[in-house]
Amino acid sequence: MHPVLSNEPAPKTPTTRISRLLIFTGISLFAGILVLSYFTSLARAQSQSEAQNGFSPTPPPSTHILQKKEDEDQRVEERNQLLFSNPNSTNSPSAVGPNTNSTTVVPGSSIDTTTTPSTGPDLTTGPSSTTQNTNPSAAEAEFNDLLQTSEPELPTKPLSQSQAIAKALGQNFDIQVKTYDVDASQGVVREARGAFDPVFHMEGSYEDIRDPQNTQDFVATGGTPLDILDGDPRIFVENNQHYKISLDGKLPTGTQYEFKSQLDVLSNTLDRTSPLALYNHGENQSFTGVTVDQPFLRGFGTDVNNAEIRAAVINKLVDRYELEDQMLSTVSQVLQSYNQLSYLTEELEAKRQDRQLGIRLVQDRIKSLERGQVSSRELNRVESSLAEIIEDYTKAQNEVINQQTVLQALISNRVEEVGQFNYLPISPVKTPELNQPVEMLLAEALSHRPKYLEARSKVEEENIKLVYANNQKWPQLDLKGTYGVNGLSGSLGNSYYREIIPQGPQWTVGLVFSIPIGNNDAGGKYDQAIARKQQALLTMKQIELNTDLLVRKLVATIHSNQDRLNAMRVFARTASDNYEQEQTRLEKGLSTDLDVLKYHRDYTEARARERAAEADLDNSFVQLREVTGTLLDTAHVHLLQ
Repeated sequence: MHPVLSNEPAPKTPTTRISRLLIFTGISLFAGILVLSYFTSLARAQSQSEAQNGFSPTPPPSTHILQKKEDEDQRVEERNQLLFSNPNSTNSPSAVGPNTNSTTVVPGSSIDTTTTPSTGPDLTTGPSSTTQNTNPSAAEAEFNDLLQTSEPELPTKPLSQSQAIAKALGQNFDIQVKTYDVDASQGVVREARGAFDPVFHMEGSYEDIRDPQNTQDFVATGGTPLDILDGDPRIFVENNQHYKISLDGKLPTGTQYEFKSQLDVLSNTLDRTSPLALYNHGENQSFTGVTVDQPFLRGFGTDVNNAEIRAAVINKLVDRYELEDQMLSTVSQVLQSYNQLSYLTEELEAKRQDRQLGIRLVQDRIKSLERGQVSSRELNRVESSLAEIIEDYTKAQNEVINQQTVLQALISNRVEEVGQFNYLPISPVKTPELNQPVEMLLAEALSHRPKYLEARSKVEEENIKLVYANNQKWPQLDLKGTYGVNGLSGSLGNSYYREIIPQGPQWTVGLVFSIPIGNNDAGGKYDQAIARKQQALLTMKQIELNTDLLVRKLVATIHSNQDRLNAMRVFARTASDNYEQEQTRLEKGLSTDLDVLKYHRDYTEARARERAAEADLDNSFVQLREVTGTLLDTAHVHLLQ
């Protein structure tokens, strides 16, 4: 069979009908889904539009929902009570009133406020609710308690770096104590020089002697039988006067000298009764001469005899280095405390700006809550941020108070000034540059650092004591000599006249030699001197090593702090840009004032970290100058001779 062509349609089978039905059903379902999606999008857009305009229709709340809202409002009220009871606020209720406008803050030292129409888009989120029981009046009253201050702020007193240094040098107790040490050491030098001061002596005495004479003495003094009375011995009577003036002392060579003039006025029984008496009215016997004692071994030479003076001079120099080191330490502490106070004061001012902005935002939310534009949840968010800001502000306050105490203790010794005012740093921060290599800094430290110079002077002092101790081990060998003239007459004038003639010259010369057996005393002192010298040398080497390590460490710290400061400057710049961009977004209605507050806090923190890095860098330079001993020169402080 062959197929036959025909114009009539082929008959429909059951399979064809089912296929067409399935295709139609699928198309219908797809169209329905598209229509449903379109209307759902329109409903969501309408709902968002109503939410932005403050309208959010809600079904009547059930009893369970109302009870839940009451519990939530009670918790909010309790939290507000805890939050708004903080008295640490520097504003007053009259200073910051309710503000229904949005607030923006420009980076800097003051707050710039701009207003937007209240009819504009609401910058807060969250649905409004007319069924919540939060009491705006109670919240505002509790909020005003936060603005109260328990104690008035102390008056400020501007203080520059040079003024702080001058006050510290004039009133610091530690410096005054070291100054008296220098004065005392000057007294020790004067005392040591007194060993070569000549001494003037004057002596005078009168004696009355009544001596019963035996036979020999009786006959020797010209006694006769007529002088014997009833077998009693004759009493020999002497009435003598003795006078002496002298000038004695010691020379740096060890020579001891004495110039003297001596007069004896003698009157006795023999002069008065014997016809053999040379002078019947008493005798005047005088002597004038000089005595010299020159050592040749122990105690010889200027090195030995000037040892005490030289040691005292070096000890005075040591005390002077200690005073200079104390001045260095005090000036270093003052500058570091001043830099720290400057940084903390700026940080406190930035935290105060955050706090003022947070307070105004809370005031805005309270007013918005009264109008029913925001929920208590949104108010709680702002209050939570304000609580954190107040915590940061309080911490910054405490740090400033502590640093004020440290600075006042360094620069003032008057109790009546403590706690009466706060110092306000006014000197700008000038970050120096490190231009010297480490080797030059080390050489500078070893030639200027007082602590090292003090150690080196102590080594020199021990050398002097060692030379003296070594000399004391020698035997004693002295040359002694005397030369003088005598005079005898019945009168004072004739006696001295006969010295000039001269009537009776005299002189003596001799040697004195002595040596202690064993010589343990001098040997033990010499051993001690050697040990003290070695100890002083080790101390000097230790300080030299520590100086080297400190200089290298501080140079590395300066480089590290410089890198940190560069990073913090970038951090602060980017935080400032982010804050300005967020303000722009707020003006366009794309952000909220709470977000702006967050970015402002980020900028405040970044700026504080930048200032902290600047203060640390400047303090590391101060410490380096202290170690190298050049801090007083850079501070234009000079120690008088």
